[in-house]
Amino acid sequence: MPIHKVVTDFLPLSTDPSRISIGDWVEIKGGDVYAGSLGLVIHNDSRLEYSPQDRLTVLTLPRIPRSPVEEESMFETGLGPPPAPLYFADAQQVSNLYTSLDILRWGEDSGRPIWADPLASGCIDHQSCPPDHSRDFFFHGHILQCGLVLLVYRMSDIKRAPTVWDPKIIEIFSSSHHPQVINMRMPIPNSWSFEKNDNVQAIKGFISEHATSTTGVVIEVSDLTCEVSFNGERNVVSKHALIKSFEPGDQVIIPNVGSGTFAMNATDTKAVVFFDERTQSVLTSEKHAETTGLFHLNTLILASSLRADSSFANSTRVDSQAPNPSSPNVNRLRPSIWVGKPVLVTKHPIRNGYRGVITDVQISATSLSGISVWVSYEAINIPREWLDYSQVRNLE
Repeated sequence: MPIHKVVTDFLPLSTDPSRISIGDWVEIKGGDVYAGSLGLVIHNDSRLEYSPQDRLTVLTLPRIPRSPVEEESMFETGLGPPPAPLYFADAQQVSNLYTSLDILRWGEDSGRPIWADPLASGCIDHQSCPPDHSRDFFFHGHILQCGLVLLVYRMSDIKRAPTVWDPKIIEIFSSSHHPQVINMRMPIPNSWSFEKNDNVQAIKGFISEHATSTTGVVIEVSDLTCEVSFNGERNVVSKHALIKSFEPGDQVIIPNVGSGTFAMNATDTKAVVFFDERTQSVLTSEKHAETTGLFHLNTLILASSLRADSSFANSTRVDSQAPNPSSPNVNRLRPSIWVGKPVLVTKHPIRNGYRGVITDVQISATSLSGISVWVSYEAINIPREWLDYSQVRNLE
């Protein structure tokens, strides 16, 4: 049976994989306060300087100080404020703050935002579209568009971005309505999880019409795509074109939240999940009294699919202190989702802020989240230990 290739993901426009060009998502390597920031390479702007010629324009989230305290910290540490969108009203507020304090460190020309050139709007509803989506503006020596900033970098100062991103960063980019961003396929949120045998449905317009009317089964998973069988027809499909499918009553895991029961689809991509008692107990202790939650379908993991196969259950353990996997009281989990993940320990009586790596995982009826992880600490003098999954935060 032939495999149909469906090219629907964000891909570089350059045919040379080592060369970065317009339309590529990149990471800024370092050298300034934007080190580690993610952005999109766009067409050069005639208002910016490009000398020498090996420079590119990167559209990214501003890290512009919004107070004298943030500015002073940036000069002392070399680290910019956290990345966040900056709109004209925000810039006016910053300018007014500096004026009220009689501080003109930035200079009179760059201290006040000034509207500039028209900008092609990416909004669907133009009547409710804010001015920031139809014009760019100058502030602090930068050009800002739709809350994002245009920066110029040498080719050697940027590299290709990772294939998965923090979903919060993706949301900021996608909600900017910047005309360049909406025309590019966004990177994949690192909160999404696809595994073999997952049931999925394809979004219309990405594959043949007859395949979108049936539920497919994931056969293989790669960084950006999944190989899916739709009634025996195998397709390689972008993860952006797939939505996981669940049945009412399915027990699901919500990473970094807990577990519960799938209730129904609230929208084409969101699901209502009823939290189980352990998860409700954790949320209550954190002053959240919710009994249900709304989650993207691709972030949910079918609990029954996490049972490991016999080959893993009989594999060598990473440490002799860990429980015996052959014990009937230990519920094994599929290791690929968890093992090797760097984590930050939180909610620990003595080790808050410590870093480590998950080296094993199991279902636990006694833990609040329902999952226990075996954490190997970076510090060599600290013994490894089982922690509740709610006590760690994924660092990827």
